[in-house]
Amino acid sequence: MEIGGNVCSIIEKHYNEKIYDIELLGSGWGSTVFLMNNKDCLRLTGSDDIRYKMRRYYQIQNDIIIPNIEIPKYNFIGDINFDKYRYFAIYPFIKGDTLCPNIESDDIMKELSNILYNIHRSVIKNHTLKTYTTSIFYNEYQRFISVVRTRIPAEHCKQVENIGITYINLGSSNTVPRFCHKDFAPKNVIINSNKISGIIDWDEICYCDPLYNFNPFEPKVFNKMAEDYPNKEFLGENIHIRYKFYRVYQALSSLYHVIMGYKSSNKGIENYLNYLVNVLNE
Repeated sequence: MEIGGNVCSIIEKHYNEKIYDIELLGSGWGSTVFLMNNKDCLRLTGSDDIRYKMRRYYQIQNDIIIPNIEIPKYNFIGDINFDKYRYFAIYPFIKGDTLCPNIESDDIMKELSNILYNIHRSVIKNHTLKTYTTSIFYNEYQRFISVVRTRIPAEHCKQVENIGITYINLGSSNTVPRFCHKDFAPKNVIINSNKISGIIDWDEICYCDPLYNFNPFEPKVFNKMAEDYPNKEFLGENIHIRYKFYRVYQALSSLYHVIMGYKSSNKGIENYLNYLVNVLNE
């Protein structure tokens, strides 16, 4: 995908310098990101939902501070009319590579735990962020089950339902919602010189159960991160039950969205179904 001169001229009005180099970084889930002049990112989207989340983040981004970690903050958000895109945002590029899903380094896991703790203890002033309570998560969980039930083998469907019931009975009812990234996955953790240097993609931020931030990590990694977490009181009780629930919840969510057609294909459904079964069997 190429960006024409007319689009660049619109962006330059807000970028305050000539765009002499632009390259595609990646695309997916409703937006496309370009690297401009080897130092700033240009994000294009046609989604009203993403526009809302970008604006919400723009309003609170200066309150988010994590020691020694870079956080991309929007310099500008605006409207544009280009192909299927209607909105754009400009923000600094954070150099480095994303964290490999197969995390083996104890130092990296300890650093991840410390970063999560600093996120969880953050307080956003005058925030308008949604708080995801136990009931909201469970209601969504039930909705996912009702849609995907015909796709899941009976024994696995029973497992899914039992995990939800266990979560409600013994889970997070007494857990204080904390400030959460809500997409704290290896793909959004930036590594530079063997150190974690940045955390990106903050559009989903909210207040919710802090255990939700652990769900992208496999059990071996989660156990180490939970062991190293600086303040166990923040995590609350029954952490393994809640962690398992969010692992299954996220796998169900992905399968649900594929079945509903947002990323539909038979191969995609098969892949996400296999992922759900793998999570159930962990």
